Amino acid sequence: MPVKYKIVNRVDPGDTNLPAKFYPLLTKTETVDLDQMVDLITDYSTVNPPDVLAVLESFFRLVPRQLLQGRRVEFGSMGSFYLSASAEGSDTKMDVDESKIRNVKIRFLPSKKMKSKVKDISFERTNSKS
Repeated sequence: MPVKYKIVNRVDPGDTNLPAKFYPLLTKTETVDLDQMVDLITDYSTVNPPDVLAVLESFFRLVPRQLLQGRRVEFGSMGSFYLSASAEGSDTKMDVDESKIRNVKIRFLPSKKMKSKVKDISFERTNSKS
């Protein structure tokens, strides 16, 4: 099934003086929620829905705890989660402290195996306005 895209007109944020150009933008058709994922996992395994939900809920609780301990959380062939942050620079080493750290984010880095699952991607243009 092809991934849909639409065409958008955007100015280059690096140089707003340049004329806008047209770009393809991947579109999302719908969202799969937690209950739907539980059902899908149940369909592909011998595990019942309450057990799948319990494992996923534990995952959601435990990954942030591990990240806050400075750990990278690796999930085998899925990929890994880690923290990243931007920071304000200082003129001297003595001026650097935690107040300079900004915009902490949780990042996900897919494994090579996960990336390979989308290597044979195809695209389809849509006339969607959203």
